[in-house]
Amino acid sequence: MGKGIKPAVPVKQYTSEVKKITKTIKKDKVNIITLGCSKNMVDSEVLSGQLLANDFDVVHENAKLDHNIVVVNTCGFIEIS
Repeated sequence: MGKGIKPAVPVKQYTSEVKKITKTIKKDKVNIITLGCSKNMVDSEVLSGQLLANDFDVVHENAKLDHNIVVVNTCGFIEIS
C-alpha cells in the first residue's frame, strides 16, 4: 500500500473473517434427471463431467432433497435417429 494509506480493516482481521465466511458456503449440488433415449444418457454424462470439472457436486436422479440445482435433460428428437 502507498504511504499514508491505511486499509479500513486490518488485513489479518479481514483474512480471518473471509475464512469464517467461506467455511459456511456450501458448494452447489446438481441433480441431473435424464428422460428419453440413450442419447440423452450420454448427454447427461457429458454434462456431469463438465460440472464436476467446474467444482460442482453432481448426482443423477437422486431422491434426496439435498441439491439446490435440478437439470432435466429431455429428448428433442421427433423422428427415429
